Amino acid sequence: DPDPPPPPMWNNFVGKPIVWHDDQENRPAGEPYYGSWYRFPGHTTDDVARQLVLLDTIAWAAVWSAHPPDSGFIAPNLDLNVQFHRPAVAAEWLFGEGTADVAEDGLIGFRNRLWSDERTLLASASGQLICRPIRPTPR
Repeated sequence: DPDPPPPPMWNNFVGKPIVWHDDQENRPAGEPYYGSWYRFPGHTTDDVARQLVLLDTIAWAAVWSAHPPDSGFIAPNLDLNVQFHRPAVAAEWLFGEGTADVAEDGLIGFRNRLWSDERTLLASASGQLICRPIRPTPR
């Protein structure tokens, strides 16, 4: 059976990762880092909302980069601490990066940053993910 489609939330923005593997299922595990350029096709002047959505999603990408794609785990956010430094309402593209340097006993600590296309730091975030096995979907 094919994989189910992604949740509709992912249709709200476009991501252009700085590292891409054509064969995602056989990509090598790397460092717990993820960086990508993002654009919201329905660009809004609610810049804080854009920043928050990206800072909330980058952490799992950093974790995923360091493990095989079929690891069988998922890690939703337990908490998210965000510091908004400045707006970038006119910036169409934003660069988000995240690291997940600590993972132990089912908890993953992360730090994320968001930059404008003019290399200005817009926001910083940190928090924890709770890592649990994915339950098989009943068929």
